[in-house]
Amino acid sequence: MISAKKVDNRWYWRIGVILWMLLFSPAIYASGAWGLSGDMNYPHRYHSATLLQNAKILVAGGNIDGHAQAEAELWDPASGVWSITSSLNMPRAWQSATLLNNGKVLVAGGSKQTDGGIPDTLASAELYDPATGHWQYTGSMLEARSAHTAVLLDDGRVLVLGGQAVNTPTTGVEIYNPNTGSWTAAAPLAIATGSPSASKLNDGRVLVVLSGGETQIYDPVNNSWTATRPLNTPRFGETTLLADGRVLFSGGFVIVDYIWGFPIVDCDLATEIYDPNRNAWRTAGNMVVGRTAHATLRLPDGKVLAVGNGGACPGGDQSAEVFDPATGAWTAAANTFTHRSTATAVLTQDGNVLLPGGSGLYEISLNSTEIYSESGALSPTPPRAQAVHIVNLEGSAQLSALTGYWAASVTFTVHDDFGNPANNVEVSGTSLICTTNALGQCTATDPTLLSLSTSSISLSVTNLQSSHLLGDLPPLSYDDSANSDLNGNSDGTTIIVNQDGSTSPPPPPPSVMHINNLNSAYTQNGDLWRPKVAAVVVDNYGDPVAYATVTGTWGNGLGGSGSCITATSGVCWISYPSDVAIASVPNPTFTITDISKSGLSYDASLNSDADGNSDGTTITILAPAPLVSMHVGDLDGSAAVVSKRRWQASVRIYVRDNTNLAVSGATVTGSWSAGVSGTASCITNGAGYCSVNSGDINTRNSSATFTVTNLSQWQLSYSPDDNTDPDGDSTGTSITVQKP
Repeated sequence: MISAKKVDNRWYWRIGVILWMLLFSPAIYASGAWGLSGDMNYPHRYHSATLLQNAKILVAGGNIDGHAQAEAELWDPASGVWSITSSLNMPRAWQSATLLNNGKVLVAGGSKQTDGGIPDTLASAELYDPATGHWQYTGSMLEARSAHTAVLLDDGRVLVLGGQAVNTPTTGVEIYNPNTGSWTAAAPLAIATGSPSASKLNDGRVLVVLSGGETQIYDPVNNSWTATRPLNTPRFGETTLLADGRVLFSGGFVIVDYIWGFPIVDCDLATEIYDPNRNAWRTAGNMVVGRTAHATLRLPDGKVLAVGNGGACPGGDQSAEVFDPATGAWTAAANTFTHRSTATAVLTQDGNVLLPGGSGLYEISLNSTEIYSESGALSPTPPRAQAVHIVNLEGSAQLSALTGYWAASVTFTVHDDFGNPANNVEVSGTSLICTTNALGQCTATDPTLLSLSTSSISLSVTNLQSSHLLGDLPPLSYDDSANSDLNGNSDGTTIIVNQDGSTSPPPPPPSVMHINNLNSAYTQNGDLWRPKVAAVVVDNYGDPVAYATVTGTWGNGLGGSGSCITATSGVCWISYPSDVAIASVPNPTFTITDISKSGLSYDASLNSDADGNSDGTTITILAPAPLVSMHVGDLDGSAAVVSKRRWQASVRIYVRDNTNLAVSGATVTGSWSAGVSGTASCITNGAGYCSVNSGDINTRNSSATFTVTNLSQWQLSYSPDDNTDPDGDSTGTSITVQKP
């Protein structure tokens, strides 16, 4: 028996309303918009960004494709354009950067990594002076650290805490004194924390969130730490000081399990707010997207912008959202143009948020920058790069002693039209393909194995294909006209790699062309003929020139002009347009008057003829002998048995003209005698011969004779006096065939 339960229809109504709201209600977005600013001169990720007192923003260091970088540059809010400033004395990533009260920037620690190797954690520190644009070393920290936190104290000193040295978190805390340029140890953290999050409170103390959600407050007056209540949900995240003195904590994740040694994380959407007056944390509204390693900044109106995602929490690396302290709610903001994880953000002097560089899709280092305006009013986007080109080619050779072959490699350097390195550009060439890194470089090896007898190989770029990774922006085009080479060992497009690894540019392209040979030929039709001339055109390197137009004039009995277009072999034929009488035009001439092709000029002074039958410009065509007569050139007989009492004779007749060429279409007539009688005839084929046979002959007759009586053809006369037989088995006119 099936029991029935009473159904509350109110739940169906409520669910229906919720579904209607989800499907048909417009999405709720906070005010604000992202706009593109100028591209940086170099890609940067894991870098620092600092607002200077002159309103410019300094970006320094970072990591490019597995190695730390020293490049630094400045963003000008008036133009949105980046300019290069002097580089750090030490390449570093994951460093801290603090604006001091004297206007200088303290950069401390970080990681020095070379070509993807094990990072070397740094203790060194240096100062940037905006007045001079130079870096100067200052005192080194007591402990090497990276991914640490630095806070400017009210007295102008800098508190540095936590961080790690080669993946080992530290409890160490120290303070930098800008007056002395030295560091002193401070009271340590209670828990070693690799990436602590900290905010300076309005009373000058510093709130720090440690590993496991523990929180402490540092008092710089008495150099002491005081434990506070921990987070309600232990996790890593970001702290942001609110305008009313409270601290917002957002993002983070909790490791809930491990599979095959890999952590399974739960990205917590919940946020919390710390109240210093009550020394307690309380929960706030949930975030729209789970985030970690994101950036948070308090906007001029007191709201907080969160942007970016480190990758542990999916789906947030192109989104942004805004927290309103008045309501405790998060609201989605407009998406950024491109994916950016581990975002570095900085508040501009006019209250906007600049997002320079970062990690794009597939961990590609970005050089693009975006700017967020809460009001939606953005300054015009500065000019952006439109094209890419080659700025350098470097070649090398690898010799295999085992196989006795060698191969060539080429390293390409690609820049955009602002002179910046172009990242993620696919370079295609002659059997070559590679994709540029953040420095705009990539190396490809030609797959052809070359024998040691091959001294060099020429390799060329055929295309650059860019992927801008900026949402709706089109990729950059390839401007091959801008190709160049910094050290001149190529022409920017093609490089010659020699077996010993040395390189050289290809020779300049050909500039002129000329005649290398003239030959003559003709077609003959009786006493008429049609002269022809073959011209061979080469460039100043002796290579054939295709698609060149050769023109000239006929002379010495002929008039008019003629022209032809050369094939890939550099050869073309010019034929006189009609037949002429041999007797009236026995030795006509043809003279080259011009050769034309785009990109090449005609230099008649270089004309030559290797076989000497012309002077390279004019050739005389000798007429053939007139075809006026024909004759028998050969008679060949054969015999075959028909039956015991009968046999048959056959004769093949070859007809030649007076130049000894085969004559087709000639009618041969003749008569049989000596054992058989009668007449016979045949017409010569294309090879100039035809055959007649006797019919059956009685075996009592031992032979039969065939005699040519006439040859007839519409344009040639018969000259029996010229009849001949080279093999001597006939008189050329008559032949006797013996019984088999």
